[in-house]
Amino acid sequence: MLTSDHLELLLAVVEHGSFSAAARALRRTQSAVSMAVANLEAELDLTLFDRSRREPVPSAELLAMLPDAKLIASRLQGLRLHLQELSGGLESHLRLGIVCDVDSQPALIALQTLEQRYPGLDIELRTAPQDSLIDALKKRELDLCIAYGGLELESVGIVQSLWTETISAVAAPGHPLLQDSPRPLEDLKAYRQIVISSPGLDTSKDRSMLSLRQWKTDSLPLTLELVERGLGWANLPLSCLGPALEAGRLRRIQFSTGSNGLDLPIYLLQSKGQEAGKAQALFRQALYDELNTRIQATPAR
Repeated sequence: MLTSDHLELLLAVVEHGSFSAAARALRRTQSAVSMAVANLEAELDLTLFDRSRREPVPSAELLAMLPDAKLIASRLQGLRLHLQELSGGLESHLRLGIVCDVDSQPALIALQTLEQRYPGLDIELRTAPQDSLIDALKKRELDLCIAYGGLELESVGIVQSLWTETISAVAAPGHPLLQDSPRPLEDLKAYRQIVISSPGLDTSKDRSMLSLRQWKTDSLPLTLELVERGLGWANLPLSCLGPALEAGRLRRIQFSTGSNGLDLPIYLLQSKGQEAGKAQALFRQALYDELNTRIQATPAR
């Protein structure tokens, strides 16, 4: 039967070009390597090396199996490393939630760092409205969550403050709220608001719900589409509005009673009392490093 030891042996002979060199690399005797190869050939009923020359040359049969052999050997090595990490305290998986209208790019870059360090780690990435993810965090269905600051965070743990997001009221160019600008802030109540919220949630006490009429979605792309079609206005983060504003598909509403922009903190959250493992710790550090890089790259005003 072909084993992982056989694969390591064959690949060593191919890589180093001789039985003696492979033996040195594997810290075995040359006779042990030669005998192991000969026994494998007899078991498989295949000639794996042409021995008619000074040094063994891989046969056509061995060359045909080399790509699969290298792939299997690589995966076995990755599995060994992952098992070592698990025995050293690495979590078996990481469940991360990102609120659907929060900029996900810093988190995705941090996940790349995490994958490079722990390639065998399973990642569950969930994006949804904030209320849904906070509820999942409270139920310990998530390990970490990137979300806006708010009163509902009192029952979860704040790991670190990340950045500040500016929320702005926007509408399509032909929307009535953009006519006769600037408009009183109270005018927002008279026009339909497109709201990102979980289905069935009571939003009557949510201070961001300004309009008396609302359409709800649980998707940022769908919300943008509805607003661009003139079906309502929405409070959305500027980090997600760049292309639509630059192309003129959306415009910020101008108010006569104040500026159009609310700064909200973005936090990394976890369930209260939960201990962070190696994966969580590395993700937090990678996220911090990425945000610090962005700050350093921002020109001073």
